[in-house]
Amino acid sequence: MKAKKWLVRLFASIISILLVMALTVFIYDPYCYYRIPDNRLIVNNYRFLNAGIAKNADYNTVILGSSMTQNFNMDSFRTKLGMDPVKLSVGAMSIEGMELTYGLVDRVGKAENVFVCIDLPSLNKDKDDLETYATYLYNDTAFDDYKYLFGYETWMRLLPLNIAFNLADAVGIKLPSFYACKNIDDIGQWHSDATYDGEKIKENYMNNYTGVSAQNTVGVQTRMTKNADKILSIVCSDDTKNVILFFPPYSALYWADSMNQGLFEEYMMVKEYIVNQAEKMPHVAVYDFQPMDIISDLDNYKDITHYSAYINEEMVDCFSEKRYLVDSENISDSIANLKQIVDTFKKENAELFQ
Repeated sequence: MKAKKWLVRLFASIISILLVMALTVFIYDPYCYYRIPDNRLIVNNYRFLNAGIAKNADYNTVILGSSMTQNFNMDSFRTKLGMDPVKLSVGAMSIEGMELTYGLVDRVGKAENVFVCIDLPSLNKDKDDLETYATYLYNDTAFDDYKYLFGYETWMRLLPLNIAFNLADAVGIKLPSFYACKNIDDIGQWHSDATYDGEKIKENYMNNYTGVSAQNTVGVQTRMTKNADKILSIVCSDDTKNVILFFPPYSALYWADSMNQGLFEEYMMVKEYIVNQAEKMPHVAVYDFQPMDIISDLDNYKDITHYSAYINEEMVDCFSEKRYLVDSENISDSIANLKQIVDTFKKENAELFQ
C-alpha cells in the first residue's frame, strides 16, 4: 500500500513539474511561438524566432535572406514602399533554410510581397544545414510542441537568457543593442554594434582574413545553377504574390578576390541565368545592387561582404524608385559596370593584390 501511495505521489509530482515547466515556457514564450510579446525583451536568435514571427505577426510583406537583410529598417519599408513588413532572416541562410521558412510563410498566407536576397556564394554550397533549425516549429501540428515546452534549447539556452535579460532590463542594466531587442523589427540587426573601418578591412585581407567562408571551385556553375533553380521554384511558384529578387552589394574587394579565385565569371553567368529565368514570370522583379558605386568605399563595410545600414537604406530607396532593376536586355550592362568598378578598385589598391 505504501508503495502504491509513493508511486501515486511520484507520478503526481512529475505531472506537476511538467505542468509548471510548460506553463513557464508558455508565459515567457522565448521563441514567440504563441504570441508576439509587447514591450518585453526578445532573445535575439532568429533561427528559433522566425517560425513564431511568420505565424503571429501582422504583415503583408516578408523579407527573406541572410545577414545581408538584417540591417533593413522596417519603418523605411512602411514609409517609402507602403508595405507592412517582417524580416525572416538567418545568417548564411541556406537553400534548405529558405525552403523551410518560405514554406511556412506560404501556408500562413499573409504575405502579398516577398523580397528574397540572392547570395551568389550561398548557391555554391551543397551542404544541408537543416539540423541547425528547430524544424518542428515550422509544421502545422501541435503534437510535437513538447519539444518546445520541455526541450534542451528552451530550458538550457533561450529561456534562461530571456529571463535574465528581462530582469537586467527591469533593474536598469544597459545591454548591447543586439540583446536589448523589444521589437521584432530589430531582430537580427547588428549594425549598431558593428565597427566599419576600411583600412582595417584591407589590413585583414592582406593577412589572409576575409570574414567569409572558402568556396568550392570545382563544378561551380553546375552546382550554382541547380541551387538557383531550387530558389526560383521555392519562392516564385505562386503568381499571386509579388516577388522581388535582389543581389546584395558586397564590397569591391570581395569581387576582386572572387576574380583572383576564378569565381567571378561563374557568379556572373549564374546571375544572368537567374535574371533570364525570372523574366519568364510576370510577378517577379529582379534588382542587381552589385554595381552600386558605393561598393568601393570600404568604410561602409565591417568585412568584405557585410555592409552598413546606410547601404540597406540606399537599397530601399532603389526599390522605391525602381533603380537597378535588371532584365535580359540590361543585365550584361549591369555586369560590365560591376567589372569596371572592380577593375578601378584593383588599380587604386594594387598593394592588396601583390
